[in-house]
Amino acid sequence: MPSIQKNSSLHYFRDCRKNVSGQLILTKRQNKQRRDRREDREKQRTKRRMRTKRRNRKMMRMFWTKENLFVNVWRKIKRKSMNKFQHCEYCLFELLFFFLFRFA
Repeated sequence: MPSIQKNSSLHYFRDCRKNVSGQLILTKRQNKQRRDRREDREKQRTKRRMRTKRRNRKMMRMFWTKENLFVNVWRKIKRKSMNKFQHCEYCLFELLFFFLFRFA
């Protein structure tokens, strides 16, 4: 009877897979899987960051072409200001003309 008890407790510890200080005890394969997963996550993160950077650059390039400057400035100001605080259309027009005279 005591041997069964001992085995069951060992079995429990094996299932739990933590050592005395509470760290997970993993096999080499599990460690490799964890490392691979972590590297994949990091790669995805850098990919995403590069994608947003590229998109932002593209947006800025589009934004600064002269022919649609008016529309873009209007859209950008409207979007930014509406996000921060509710603007009246009049204020927005004033801002827009300020921008136009500055860059035209």
